[in-house]
Amino acid sequence: MPSALVGILVATTVFIAFRLRNYGRREQGLPPGPTTTPILGNVLQFPREFPFLQFSQWAAEYGEIYSLKVLDQTMVILSSARAIKDVLDKNGLSTSDRFMPYTILHTEGIYQIFDNASTHRWRAMRKATHTLLAPDALRSYWVVQQTEYLRLLHDVLESPKDIYTHVKRTTASVMATLVYGKSIPRFAGTKAELFFEGTKCISELAAPFDQPPLDFFPILRHVPERYAPWKSLSKKAKQIRNAFDEDLFLQCEEAVRSGKRTGCSLESVIESQTELGLSRDEVRAMGRVLLDAGTETSASFLHSFVMAMVCYPEIQLKAQAEIDQVLGSDQLPVLEDYSNLPYLNALIKELHRFRPIIPSGLPHVASRDTQYSSFVIPRGSIIFMNIWGIYHDPELFDDPESFIPERYLLSEFGTKPGAQTEGLRDNLHFGAGRRICPGAEMASRNIAMNAINLLWAFNFSKDQSGTCSMRLENYLPGLEFALKPFTCNMEVRSEARASLIRRAYGAAPTL
Repeated sequence: MPSALVGILVATTVFIAFRLRNYGRREQGLPPGPTTTPILGNVLQFPREFPFLQFSQWAAEYGEIYSLKVLDQTMVILSSARAIKDVLDKNGLSTSDRFMPYTILHTEGIYQIFDNASTHRWRAMRKATHTLLAPDALRSYWVVQQTEYLRLLHDVLESPKDIYTHVKRTTASVMATLVYGKSIPRFAGTKAELFFEGTKCISELAAPFDQPPLDFFPILRHVPERYAPWKSLSKKAKQIRNAFDEDLFLQCEEAVRSGKRTGCSLESVIESQTELGLSRDEVRAMGRVLLDAGTETSASFLHSFVMAMVCYPEIQLKAQAEIDQVLGSDQLPVLEDYSNLPYLNALIKELHRFRPIIPSGLPHVASRDTQYSSFVIPRGSIIFMNIWGIYHDPELFDDPESFIPERYLLSEFGTKPGAQTEGLRDNLHFGAGRRICPGAEMASRNIAMNAINLLWAFNFSKDQSGTCSMRLENYLPGLEFALKPFTCNMEVRSEARASLIRRAYGAAPTL
């Protein structure tokens, strides 16, 4: 072998060995964490399902901030409200970027929710979203939302066993009407079913251990489709997502051109497209982001609400007694009633604590080195909010594994006497820093109104299906904490209430 070639091989080997020497190791200055393995880091310890459970166990051992190494990628887990406040709220300029899995980028192309916070596209989307969700705008949407809530009551009245899909249809239709100006009156065979089929594909693509490590080994992206099932799944997701929104977007464009606007939010964005500096594809992608952000999470929370009422009948009775005292049985609830229902308010807060929809938060990425206490969070680190760990911390909450709404009647944040509450806030589950959910107010109204309506109208109880449980095994694995399909008994509380629902629904504006 020529000496020159030998020299190149030796130099290459030395270079690779040098690069791998510290690969997977925790660098000096990082927060502590579980012991790493050379090259792999903490890959073998990283949980495949419900990672928030292991995150919480590690928090008990390593404290409010600790680090993991996945190959050479640093992950930082924040497990106290104080750490979240300091790292994500106070240092929002440095910690507000997002990590976007390559599988999602390959499928969506443009998806602003994962854009870096410094980009024009993200700032334009944020500006448009804040305008669309301002208090005056929310008030203008109320008639549409109220009609959808009445439809949910009517649907449950007519076919109570289908509560799982009724909730999905409702949240999809509320958002489709607000974003595209088109309601979805049924679930099976409609845009609602298509939407949830598409999001299921997206969730599978985003599952880190179900797909190849494309973000760490880019060469794997070039594997032919016949050997890369994720590419077929990506193609399927594209087809479904395009089938869902292509005609809806075209209709919005035509409405703006013809002057026959429905008043939906995407029409406003299309009209302001030049001012916002967005391309047609970027505006269309914004519609998807708005719909995704407001549909599935609301459905998941309402599913958990129904299940909680089924599994905790004594709590159901207390909430119904409070509603009956305020409203009686001869009038339908209105949103203003919610402020007069302290027990129901406490119930909703406790459900956010007990079964948070995004238990590990949507991860942030540090755009520059950030200091917390004596530790450094390096640029490029992925930062998780361990919402589950905070909400189930026995140092903060008495009996945190039990569902007890009364805790929120005893203290502002449901915490036990003497607990350290620095950084705690009621909307912690909606995110932090510059990435806090701009639709939090609308989501809260959606949840509140449906909760009042359903408790006012129906009694909830278990059926013979065996699907009624709030145990973890009854939830789907994934970034979002969502219940598996279930059935339960839902019986209208009186014929007078049934008649009132039918009359109100019959008189509601047609969408």
